[in-house]
Amino acid sequence: MIFKVVGIVSLSLFTLKRDNTMPKAQLTKAYIEANKLTITKQHEVTDIQEHALRAIFYANKVSYVARVFWQTKRFYLSIGTYPYIPLPKARQLAAQF
Repeated sequence: MIFKVVGIVSLSLFTLKRDNTMPKAQLTKAYIEANKLTITKQHEVTDIQEHALRAIFYANKVSYVARVFWQTKRFYLSIGTYPYIPLPKARQLAAQF
């Protein structure tokens, strides 16, 4: 009887739904400025306008990365950091990648 209860408990731990979707947002200068000051740990946001562009927020900087999947492989290109690379230029470079 104890084994069945433990089995049910462990099964319920694995069946919890996890939301692994990456957050998507319209990346703007105001959005980046507002979020870069409140970051305590690294997270990544996908741009709605250019789907290959990702902004990775760190505690002390924001980096732009272009990331695509092709034939089950992941390819990425480091574009640069905010504010040295303006957002329109980052979108243009991500689109070319």
